[in-house]
Amino acid sequence: AWSPLAGCFLFLRKVNRCIRYTGAMFAYQGKTALVTGASVGIGRAFACELARRGMTLILISRAESMLQELAEQLQREYHIQAHVIAADLSVEASIPHIVQQLAERQLNV
Repeated sequence: AWSPLAGCFLFLRKVNRCIRYTGAMFAYQGKTALVTGASVGIGRAFACELARRGMTLILISRAESMLQELAEQLQREYHIQAHVIAADLSVEASIPHIVQQLAERQLNV
């Protein structure tokens, strides 16, 4: 007979299978991610995790020196490529600057 406990058990088994399979579902290695707000907080945490998974990174934030330090650390630690673009996304004119920088460096996102 079906019970809530049995239902939870089946759900957890499916989740466990999904978690084990997820590595094959998402191929991070060799892909490129653009991370905004990468110098601190959640943006920095995302950058670190994506670097750990082998992604090439494009790091964007206002604080260029902090970005440069982070890029060097991630390159050294995870052997990935990390590109830095200093830009303030709260300023609309930054968008064409970012697009231009991506084109000049031949970076595809």
